[in-house]
Order: sequence, then C-alpha cells, then structure tokens
Amino acid sequence: MSDKKRSWDWLIELGILSVIAWALATYISTRPPFERISAVVSDEISRSLGFSSNGPIVLVRINRALPKADLEQLLTQAIPALIGHYGAATLGIDIDFSGRGYENLAKEIVNWGRERQPLADQVIWSIGFQSDSPRGGSADKLEVCDNCANDKCMLRVSPQPVFAGDFEPPKTGLAYVWNDSSDISRSSPRFICHQDTIAQIKTFHFMLVQAYCNKHPDLDTCSELQPNRQAITKLHSWYLAEPLDLCSLVQCGPSFGKPAQAPSNALSDKVVILYSDVPGNDEHATIAGTRKGAELVASLVFNELQYGESREKLVESIKIALEILMTIVLGFFFHWSRTKDWAIIPSAVVFVVYL
Repeated sequence: MSDKKRSWDWLIELGILSVIAWALATYISTRPPFERISAVVSDEISRSLGFSSNGPIVLVRINRALPKADLEQLLTQAIPALIGHYGAATLGIDIDFSGRGYENLAKEIVNWGRERQPLADQVIWSIGFQSDSPRGGSADKLEVCDNCANDKCMLRVSPQPVFAGDFEPPKTGLAYVWNDSSDISRSSPRFICHQDTIAQIKTFHFMLVQAYCNKHPDLDTCSELQPNRQAITKLHSWYLAEPLDLCSLVQCGPSFGKPAQAPSNALSDKVVILYSDVPGNDEHATIAGTRKGAELVASLVFNELQYGESREKLVESIKIALEILMTIVLGFFFHWSRTKDWAIIPSAVVFVVYL
C-alpha cells in the first residue's frame, strides 16, 4: 500500500512541478525583454557560427555612393541585365525613388517594359504608403482583413507611387511589415486593403513569392498557394546570406550597367532583391525602413516558400505534445536513482532554450 501511495505522490509532485515550470516559462518568454533577447541572441548565434541559409534568394546591394545621374544610368542598364542576362526568376527593387529627380530612370524603365513586357513583368517595385492605421500596436496579434469589402476592416492604406511622376512600372508591392508590442518585426500579411476602395494591395514579399511560384508551380508551397487568400507570413527563421555587390555583376563605370565579363549563374532562377545601403542615394537603406532592411524582406520570402500558409492549430498541438513529452522525460530523470543527481543540468538547458 505504501509503495502504491509513493507512486501516486510521485505523479502528483511531477504534475504540480510541471504546471509551475510551464506557467513560469510561458510567462517569462512572452515578456518584451525576453522577446528581444530571444530574437537578438538567435540571430547573433547564427551569424557567429557562420550559418548561411540555403534557399532561392539572393541579395544584391548597391554599396557605392554615386551621383544621381550615374545611378540612373546604372540602374537603367542593370535592371534589365539582372533579369535578362543573369536569368533571375524575379527581381525585387527595394529602393526609395518617391522623391523628385528620377524622371529619366522612370521613363527608360517604362519604355523597356513596353518593349520587353515578359521580362518587365518579372520585376516587382517596392512602394510606400500612407495610413491612419497604426503600423504596430500594443497587441501581440496582427489584425488584418480577409475581405476588403467588409466595412469593419480598419487596417487600410493609401499606396504611394514608385517615382511620383507620369511614368510608373506595372508591378508593385507594398513595403509593409508589422512590428509587435516589443517593436520587433516578426510578420507581414499577404495583402492590405486600400484606403478608399475594396482593392487588395499585395505586399512586396508576397508579390515576389507569387512571381517565383509562377515559374515553379511544382513546389509544394506553390501548388497550394491561393493568391487572394489572406494569411500571415511569420518569421520562423531568418534568411542569412552575404549580399552580392551590384558592381561585381555589372560595370559601375564608365560603361554603366554593362554585364561583367565573367559569366555567373549566381542569380539564375533565383529571387533577387536589389537594395541600397548608401544614405545619399535614397531616404533609407530599404523602403521598409526597418533595422533588418532587405534581410527582413528576404526572410519573409524564404519563410513563405519554406512553410507556406501557417497552420496555427497544428503547430500549437505539436508544441503541446512536445512539452508533455519533455516533461515526462525530465520527470524520469529526476526520479531515477542514476540520473536524479544531475537532472537539474538538462532541465536548466531545456528551460533556457524554451525561453
């Protein structure tokens, strides 16, 4: 009888300790300081280990301060070269041209698009927006609309033009990322509703995903893609890869934009994101205006292609199952005579990793 009672006492003790540990870990892990620590630490560990993501995305950076006339001449030739000569599956332009002064670039790009429409349709231009709705929020959940015709849809924006002139490229994507209550960019919707109409404005990263999927319908995530269905793209993992210098692919003078002599397949059939981190050339490093810049856009594309539409209930069920399994394993460690003396070590490791 006493042995049976001890076994019940052991189960009760395990249950109580498990509930306390789970509640404490869940509470601490959702506090803003720990959310910031988690994001920064995981990112820094990956970088320190030299981790590089393996995916169909390439970042191309303009890292030279060029006069505006030279920059226009460079991009006029470089953009068609990245698509036509290097064979990128789709090209995203993440540079702010909304200020006056890029009329020549706009005119040349539009004229090229009329002559080479199939290639021009593969170029997605990032655009900014104006909105009365908050970009972040005190809540941890991003509230977006599934149906833009719904009067209760509050998150709406007015898109801004690419060049703020008479010439506009045909395909654009809204540079929208959502910052949660801890001011960390973790997610972005597939579309935002227009301020004055019932139109859907596709986000920049999702336009790139659609363009890539149009060429790769055999991919699992692409075959299941429903372009007009709202979903939240979450950052489960960062896309970490060293950017290429645009001037290593095309000449940056005197023959601006002419492809380099050495052939390269680095961009072939890839999602290419062209951006600038030279403060003198645009308003900010990328039009999204976030700390991560183009890495954030690349990460959103990577996660959408890797995981597809989030299945929150399935993910939560798997998470709970793993928590229960880990609790049983740790309980065994604490009560088995051969492991109970050092069971605190794996328990501490699991606790920190969970946070």
